[in-house]
Amino acid sequence: PADTSVPAVELCSAAYNPGWNRRACTPCGVNITSRNNRTSAWDCFVLKGQGLQILSTADGTTPVRAAIDCWTGSTGMAQDTVMFEARPCDTCPRFMTTEQPQSSSRSDCKAL
Repeated sequence: PADTSVPAVELCSAAYNPGWNRRACTPCGVNITSRNNRTSAWDCFVLKGQGLQILSTADGTTPVRAAIDCWTGSTGMAQDTVMFEARPCDTCPRFMTTEQPQSSSRSDCKAL
């Protein structure tokens, strides 16, 4: 039988809930989205055209993951990617650039 003594928590947004909606939500990170069951950090995604960045907190003790839109002249993830497998934006080779921000393929880098 289900444990009805613990109130359910709403489905997390941009977060996950390791307690299967019975505990408070844990944020995925800045600008990182969540989907699927939203019960673990493996349900947090960096989106196509974005890159992962690690930010310092104000107190300098706990780093925070953040997804950033890759700038013109760089490429990001080729598809939505679990945050643990995501990488930073990758700058195009020298004398090359992309036509727009949030490019998602190295082949988007074109000669200047």
